[in-house]
Amino acid sequence: MHPFSQEEIELLSRKYKEGTLTVEERIRFTQWYAQLTTTLEHSGAENTADIKERIFKNTYAAIHAGEQLPQQVNGPKGLLVRYRYVTAAAVLLLLAVAVVYYIIPPKTDVDAALVKAHVMPGSDKAILTLANGKVIDLTTAPEGELAIDNNAVVKKQKGGEVHFSGTGQGAGTTANVYNTIHIPKGGQWKLVLNDGTKVWLNAATSLKFPAAFAGKNREIFLEGEGYFEVAENVAHPFIVHTGHQTIEVLGTHFNVNAYTEESNTQTTLLEGSVRINGSALLTPGQKGVSNGYALEVQNADVEQAVAWKEGNFMFNGEDLAGIMRQISRWYKVDVRFQSPELKEITFSGSISRSVPFDKLIHRLSLTKEVSFTIENNTIIVQPYHNPR
Repeated sequence: MHPFSQEEIELLSRKYKEGTLTVEERIRFTQWYAQLTTTLEHSGAENTADIKERIFKNTYAAIHAGEQLPQQVNGPKGLLVRYRYVTAAAVLLLLAVAVVYYIIPPKTDVDAALVKAHVMPGSDKAILTLANGKVIDLTTAPEGELAIDNNAVVKKQKGGEVHFSGTGQGAGTTANVYNTIHIPKGGQWKLVLNDGTKVWLNAATSLKFPAAFAGKNREIFLEGEGYFEVAENVAHPFIVHTGHQTIEVLGTHFNVNAYTEESNTQTTLLEGSVRINGSALLTPGQKGVSNGYALEVQNADVEQAVAWKEGNFMFNGEDLAGIMRQISRWYKVDVRFQSPELKEITFSGSISRSVPFDKLIHRLSLTKEVSFTIENNTIIVQPYHNPR
């Protein structure tokens, strides 16, 4: 994501005030808003007055940063320059009030049961099942060597990343023997395969892979979502199998969303090139979308596709059904809609995946279109009402 210039902030702020933001501009504006408020999250020790004071100081600092007026201001042009900055300042002050409302929402805006449920965001969790049947809980396993698997050493590095290292491509074996790493709901994990390929796995995902690749191709099997930075090896193509796509690469960066509960499988290319199902060739900025019957190449929103890897939810006109599936996987909750038409409501914006669940729900409730409550571990989506 490229940095925000003062001119862009002013333009987006003005269009926000006028209500004329496009979908793309609204996403960009939300990203700036999130950047402004990142340092405003409080630990619970501060009182409301302290938080408000800090928010307004931050906003005034943002205004001051843009008020580097020319040393000499002459004629109507100078007046326009000054007016432009005053307008931006006024808009930013209005935004500060909105920020206060966002960061310190009225307690009655969120169902009390949701707050009491203490639903927490996901974290690093994974279970590794080796080809010999040994099961390792990577979440609690100590750092260091965990096992020797098919002549490859399995190590948990500092920070949790798991590495498979040892014999090279095809050394000493003629057939792949597969391990499985399973990421539960509310989990994520990163591992480095034997060939140096880096893999990030999202919640509710399983990946089958060999400890050491054998044969001509480097083949793995994915169910769920993963981001790959593939080590280049022209002699041994890297192939990802999903339910509806077979993705062949030599060395590249791409994201695959292949959850079985989604209506289609999407492969989004960031760098290099990939071929899907032996026919469609993607270039960076494109995605291959298939539903089991047809494959279509489309332009991709790359930033949205990999937002999860960067620790964010990002929605661009996405329906509530799809949003709640993401929330269900990350916060480890079930979801039930009171009526089917609620699933069709669309939202745009972004928010960190580390925020408490009740705060995320509060953001969605601000649209005044839906409300949420919880029974046991099931989130119930219903038409909006203010739970006063």
